Amino acid sequence: MEGPGKGRLFEDLVEYYFQLRGYHGRRNVRVRGASGAVHEVDLLLETREGPVVVEVKNLSQPVPKEVVMKAFEVARDIGARGAVVVSASGFTRGALAVARSLGVEAITMEDLLEYVEAARALRGSTLLEARHGLDALDREARRRARGILFLRREEPVRLGCIYAPIYHVEATIRLGGILRRYRDVDLAFSAVTGLPLYKTRGALAEGGSGALAVPEDLAWFYREKAGRVVRRSEAIARLGASGWRRLEAVLRAHGLLEDAGARPRAYRILDDRPPLRAVEEAASLLLAPKSGGPGGCVVLEPRYSPGSASAAASRLYGATGRAVRLFHAPLAVYKLVGRGGVYRILLLTMWTPKPLPLETPEPEAYAAPLL
Repeated sequence: MEGPGKGRLFEDLVEYYFQLRGYHGRRNVRVRGASGAVHEVDLLLETREGPVVVEVKNLSQPVPKEVVMKAFEVARDIGARGAVVVSASGFTRGALAVARSLGVEAITMEDLLEYVEAARALRGSTLLEARHGLDALDREARRRARGILFLRREEPVRLGCIYAPIYHVEATIRLGGILRRYRDVDLAFSAVTGLPLYKTRGALAEGGSGALAVPEDLAWFYREKAGRVVRRSEAIARLGASGWRRLEAVLRAHGLLEDAGARPRAYRILDDRPPLRAVEEAASLLLAPKSGGPGGCVVLEPRYSPGSASAAASRLYGATGRAVRLFHAPLAVYKLVGRGGVYRILLLTMWTPKPLPLETPEPEAYAAPLL
């Protein structure tokens, strides 16, 4: 259990976090529920849909499921629309399972700091200039629509435009060999998905989610062996038996490990990282002329902090970040509607020399403000 001084500081941080998200509330509120019981709520948020109960726990151990269940029951008793539990020390597996089943939002200290850091970076963001008019974008959208010969099977509908947050990371990479040589690189990471942005096949894409899942203390081995065959005996010799078991479990879970031989036991470790040169090419596209305003586009907030971009650069490429800048790049959002109303989202860059599609595992995350 933490002292009262640290407890108040943590409550201040929680209140500031919700203020950044656009919510205001009252602390240490006593509310009588429908059962007649009086509940003391750490933070009661006021929203358009109704109040939200926030339980703040600054404990030395992960929060158990009983705390989550209590927050849910309090919210239901006072007629609140939902409940949130914020923990400085994380949650047990049981607590997370109960939170998912009851619809209670579980927030950790890492979540708080990530959001606060990203919000601060937003203030210093640079907006990139949109180079293309609507006619050029519409033509590109029609070209990207699926069809057979001259018959289009999808009809593009322009929803609008957004400014997507992208981190530009200036870093240094140590080259291999006996001599200690270093090279400066520029990398780009999406602040919405946390994934590296790279240029490929006439498009911009996001990837590397499997590689980012590799534990930080084992990332060096993955960087060294990705794309190669490694013997089990070598892996155990360098990582230890427990380290190899952990790495093997993560790689298999993400489809990054294949059996390559039974005698001696060998595995092929697949490379999920975007090529470094392709990430550098994407980063160079951020150096376009600057704009003075959003021009009617929706500006998205970063979900990841500048620190997460530096950490990703280190884990994927062994790069040491020197500086991180936040850019907001304009994207045109289209809905390509097919038969039966089925549709897919098309994102087209507006700041690159010519419109390029942005291929991302979470297109809805970018299109959500316009849908």
